[in-house]
Amino acid sequence: MATGTKSLPLLAMLLLVVCMGAGGDQAAAAADGAAAAQVRLRPHCPVDGDDISLETLADIAGGHSQQRRDMARVVIAAAPLPGHTRIIDADYVAVRLRQSGFAAGTWRLGGADRTAVTRSHQSVTPRQLREIAAAHVGGGGVPWDTFGDEMRRAQGDINRAVHEQLLGPWLGRVPDIRSSLEAGARIADIGCGHGWSSIGLAAAYPGVTVDGYDVDAPSIEAARAHAVEAGVSDRVAFHVADAADPALDDGFDLVFTFEMIHDLPDPAAALANMKRMCAPGGIVVIAASKRKDRDREQRD
Repeated sequence: MATGTKSLPLLAMLLLVVCMGAGGDQAAAAADGAAAAQVRLRPHCPVDGDDISLETLADIAGGHSQQRRDMARVVIAAAPLPGHTRIIDADYVAVRLRQSGFAAGTWRLGGADRTAVTRSHQSVTPRQLREIAAAHVGGGGVPWDTFGDEMRRAQGDINRAVHEQLLGPWLGRVPDIRSSLEAGARIADIGCGHGWSSIGLAAAYPGVTVDGYDVDAPSIEAARAHAVEAGVSDRVAFHVADAADPALDDGFDLVFTFEMIHDLPDPAAALANMKRMCAPGGIVVIAASKRKDRDREQRD
């Protein structure tokens, strides 16, 4: 009995130490998870694959260890074409993190304001060389299909954040367009590519219906999948068609084209067809990047 009595305090002390150790581990884990992850963008980074992940662009510290691993795997953008450089702004990185489910306050973005991402050069294929040479000699164009999925994905990724986040608010600043959108407009989106403009319009204005058209079949296939993922496939349909095809449907309240007219071999024919597609009182909206007049600069 005496031996058992003397051993009780020792057993109690051992239990106390074990409990304190477990509590200390839990407290450390809680503290680790409570701290916001620090994401510091690098000013320049090389990339070899098709995707640009956050770990390619930035150093990630703090936060919970699992959070750091999850953030590192987030795909921020498609890589540039071989031999080219792509500039990614910090604001765009922030948008992609939010889109990937990382709530504001769980991370802080710092470092460079923008990152230059370069990809090692690869040789142009013989087919691409032949088509580019023929286009220069004959005055035609090189079909989008020639550049493959890499170009499609890159173009779609460039457009996605702007069209999903900003397109609706931008168009809402134009009274005639806003009133048509809010009234449940029937919309045609010409040259829709991966469909982000059509999806952005449908998400911003729940009453509208959108038909997206593009001549590139793989892009339309991707657009259909994106619409299903976004939950708007009941109001957004995509079609493989040429912008100048007179058989395209008509009666649209709004006919949009975003960053596309300058790529066409016959823009006048496409524009005339877009006008035909409008219902009486309908509006054709042509959106393109504002560019400086280089010829005027050279003359001056």
